[in-house]
Amino acid sequence: MLWQRGIVDGELYALPLDIHVQLSFYRKDVCEKAGLLDADGRLPSATSPDEWFEILKAAKGQLKKGVQTLGLHANDANFCWWFFVAFYQQLQGTYFNDDQTELTFDVDKATQVLEFFRKHVTDGYVTLGATDGEAFLAGSPFTWEGNWSVPYFNAEKVEYGAQPLPPVFGRPATHAESHSFVLPHQADRGGAANEGAHRLAAYLVTHATTWANGGHIPAYLPTFKDPAYLKLAPQNEYSKPAMDHPATEPHIWFAGSTGILATRIGPIIAAANLGSVSPQAAAGRMRSALAQLLAAHNPMSGLTAAEELKGAGA
Repeated sequence: MLWQRGIVDGELYALPLDIHVQLSFYRKDVCEKAGLLDADGRLPSATSPDEWFEILKAAKGQLKKGVQTLGLHANDANFCWWFFVAFYQQLQGTYFNDDQTELTFDVDKATQVLEFFRKHVTDGYVTLGATDGEAFLAGSPFTWEGNWSVPYFNAEKVEYGAQPLPPVFGRPATHAESHSFVLPHQADRGGAANEGAHRLAAYLVTHATTWANGGHIPAYLPTFKDPAYLKLAPQNEYSKPAMDHPATEPHIWFAGSTGILATRIGPIIAAANLGSVSPQAAAGRMRSALAQLLAAHNPMSGLTAAEELKGAGA
């Protein structure tokens, strides 16, 4: 799927370097005291909301007063959207039909996800406004962060693990994006300069173990057999399951990393997390915002998503 995202009309336009994903980081010291780790010293995946909240409850029992249990980034619009994409896909939720002419966004499934988020706050597992990464280093047992936090946490010598976001709705999926190389078209450019750029990009993609030290998951699958890569921790815990079950934004002009879709929908999710609006009402607002975006015209082409798609197939 990752390779296919870079192909347009049969031509390769982007060369994926990696995927970067949202992860559930856990401190092994707290989880061990709570009896949560398996024989390999890892946290078993929760496969339902009830199981997940039992894990949080057990971990919270080991904490001093005032220490939050989970870093949720509850009021960060981008993280709110990324987490929603993951759990909504676990429920097999969709956004638009194949022709991008109609909404298929499921308000009931969205409400289920938003209620799950909100429960972390109402049950006292999240401290609103906390600096979640720093709280994790200070003793908070869990935080949901991007894999780019791996070098930051490693530098502090904390014994921890990291997994894809918990598959609480029964189907594994964790939010994923990709860094990719793109060589823009220029009418007066070509020859040796282009060939050199292509060789450099290909080299970086096929020698990605060093890049993977930053937490990113290499797109070049043979890297997964590199002994140096297999020794990386916690990458060896999360990389394969995350690569196998990525949750991505809809393939439409207003989606993309911290793009229009995230800036429109993320604040609505944050409002539900904070209790400013009910999860059900927030889900309705999300559907209305998606309808407006679907009808909007791409400022680059002047076309709606459906018109662009129709034109591409003509």
